[in-house]
Amino acid sequence: MPEKFKALLRRIWAQCRDVHTIVLFLLVVAVLYTPAWGGLLLYALTRSELYLAAATSWALFWAGPFTPFFPLCLAITAALRRLNLRYIRRKKERGDPPPDDETVP
Repeated sequence: MPEKFKALLRRIWAQCRDVHTIVLFLLVVAVLYTPAWGGLLLYALTRSELYLAAATSWALFWAGPFTPFFPLCLAITAALRRLNLRYIRRKKERGDPPPDDETVP
């Protein structure tokens, strides 16, 4: 069992060495933390304690130990990366030419 866990960590580390994957991971974390920073933003705009309480409780629940937040973020990042790589591979197989800078709006 420890060997499988170490192999899993090695695969995760190998995938996260790519700059695009790290940026994608940070975007996934930012999107999944939207209830926390969105609630704080709404609190700053309206001064309603309801938004502050909701944002704080959400952040405390998901930031605590034994929550599946970061494994969920890693899984979503890996799935999006795989979909992107599959899209690129299929595009190459079809022989689609790369877009020119002049044709891209």
